[in-house]
Amino acid sequence: MQIGSFGDIIFEVSERSVRTFYDFLQRAGSRWSIHEPIASAPRPEYLGPVQGDLEFTMRLSSSLGLDPAAEKAKMETLAREGTHAPLLLGNRPVSEADWYIESCETTLLWVNGRGGIDLAEMKLLLKEYPIIPAQPQTRAEAPPQPRTPYHIGRGGQAVL
Repeated sequence: MQIGSFGDIIFEVSERSVRTFYDFLQRAGSRWSIHEPIASAPRPEYLGPVQGDLEFTMRLSSSLGLDPAAEKAKMETLAREGTHAPLLLGNRPVSEADWYIESCETTLLWVNGRGGIDLAEMKLLLKEYPIIPAQPQTRAEAPPQPRTPYHIGRGGQAVL
């Protein structure tokens, strides 16, 4: 059963694997500037929304059908390449913006005798990546025509 997704990463619970998250925390807010006039109380001015962020932790376990090392590598690649994608929970987007992984921290909880990772926890910090609608292209305006029937040639001489 699919719980959500981030790009091609599917959060799911099935007979084959469990890829879920916990401690999901989302932050939103606004930006303000404080003007401090002389002999008067400070006056706040609203500037706009802040860049939203969210964080959650994933438990990567080989006993739950995942390859923790491969999952770790995949998330780190997405972070390093600056990949952005929609984040969906229950087939609904978390916001109108895409999201990118700003950082991922991995704690290795169980390493087997061959050096393979059997159990790890990965904490991800995602930030909003606003989708800016494309501006319609306008026809290029013709360059302005000279106002006089001559132009300035080499040496500053007027040429007809």
